[in-house]
Amino acid sequence: MITMTQREYSKRPADYRSMIDGKPYLLTLNPATGGTELAPVTIKKNPTLATIKSFIKKNSRLYIKTNSKFDGMVDCIMPTDDNDFSPVLAPDQGYNHENCLGIKGAWFVFGGRDYIYEYSDGRYQGYEISNCCGKFYLAIEVK
Repeated sequence: MITMTQREYSKRPADYRSMIDGKPYLLTLNPATGGTELAPVTIKKNPTLATIKSFIKKNSRLYIKTNSKFDGMVDCIMPTDDNDFSPVLAPDQGYNHENCLGIKGAWFVFGGRDYIYEYSDGRYQGYEISNCCGKFYLAIEVK
């Protein structure tokens, strides 16, 4: 059984997707036999902005990693030197702009224009957020 979001399932080529008795299936390679087969797919919900707000509210020890951000000097998104996660400042110490949700280094554009994906690298688990202002990760440390 394969687990993926509706967004990930929709990105697969139409020839690889199938519906059997109202349930989604995906054509995949079976490593044991070396052949292809239809495997059932479990669709999980896409993370939304409400998911991020709940994640921020439930977790007091958040970490942020900013991969890229908007640079007005070149009028585009540029990579940053921030290559590791750093602790998020408390909301009263952070950035108080409404588009940051109280987190310095985060920037949301709202209106469905934030692309949110689940993220896990073994040490940190959370969400990857990308939009027209850059790309960053909000995560908690996995013990």
